[in-house]
Amino acid sequence: MKSQKLILSFLILILFGLFLYLPFLGEKEFQGEEGRRVLIALQMLEKGEFLIPTLFDEPYFNKPPLFNWALAGFFALTGDFSEFTARALSSLVLILTSLFLTYIWVRTLEKERSDRENLMTSLLTGLIFLTIPEVIDKALRAEIDALYASLLTIALFGWFYLAEVKALRIRAYILSGLFLGLAILTKTFQALLFFYIALIPYLIWQRRIKELFSLPALVGLCTTIGVFLLWAIPVSFKVGLMPFIKAWIMEYFSAAKAQEMTFWQHLEAYTLSAVISFSPWIFFLFTLRYKAFKEFLKAHPLLLKLFYFSLFLFVFSYLLHFLFPGARLRYMLPSIGGLVYLIAIVFFFYLVNSKNP
Repeated sequence: MKSQKLILSFLILILFGLFLYLPFLGEKEFQGEEGRRVLIALQMLEKGEFLIPTLFDEPYFNKPPLFNWALAGFFALTGDFSEFTARALSSLVLILTSLFLTYIWVRTLEKERSDRENLMTSLLTGLIFLTIPEVIDKALRAEIDALYASLLTIALFGWFYLAEVKALRIRAYILSGLFLGLAILTKTFQALLFFYIALIPYLIWQRRIKELFSLPALVGLCTTIGVFLLWAIPVSFKVGLMPFIKAWIMEYFSAAKAQEMTFWQHLEAYTLSAVISFSPWIFFLFTLRYKAFKEFLKAHPLLLKLFYFSLFLFVFSYLLHFLFPGARLRYMLPSIGGLVYLIAIVFFFYLVNSKNP
């Protein structure tokens, strides 16, 4: 029965996501960086050169090639190169991410042996994730952000599930290392920031900081490096890695100097725009101050762990990007999984209390 309920939850989320996203995919021409991403993918298919991205027959070093590989593969699979098809990849990736978040949520509730687990509670995380305005916006763009956020979400909460729910720590670090490596091949080494900005404070809270230097953690780091080297070594033989490294460093410095936005634009992005982009769900965080909610968490130790891991991810990601000049709000997308679980736990608290007056 539990597996049937999970499958039903998946089907509902897939249909909901398709109805929510697909009607709007082809309404506009390519905007922003979409055209660049599509052109690179098309040149890969045309020339058969997948190792080094090219744009107008010139090597393109600013971003690693994984998103371009995915987009080129999607074009080849569908045989269509329209705005609809290019953006559909992002929509499908985020729908699949909602299924992953749902799976982790359901298995965590099962481990807690909660008698309040039903179809409604199973759907919480998926529905919250799919309806966050910032997620909707990225689901309708042929951009890197959706795939990048998905890979990091799997790295982060795949680690939590295997390490904290299943007590399989070496597998947890290997899985996270694999997807961190793929995330680096999507949007450079800043992927590591999201993982460790959640993991380090969580291990400190758990009084397990030495685990960061344990064999499982080192194996995970080696896995990340290994995935990156699978691409980096062939590239180094062909053109060398320095053109890529220099381009990535220049992008970091460009963002640090706030060359793309003013101070006031940055401030507005992380205040008013942030509230709008995470509404209405972010307002449910006011529940965190209630004493009854804190007592509820103490009575559910695994949810307490998920709560703090998610809180560290979302809050520290927000603070870091808020304090980093030039950081756009979309840079926070990989941390939205943390917000989703925080809100899901709040809703679960209300559902439990509604049946226990």
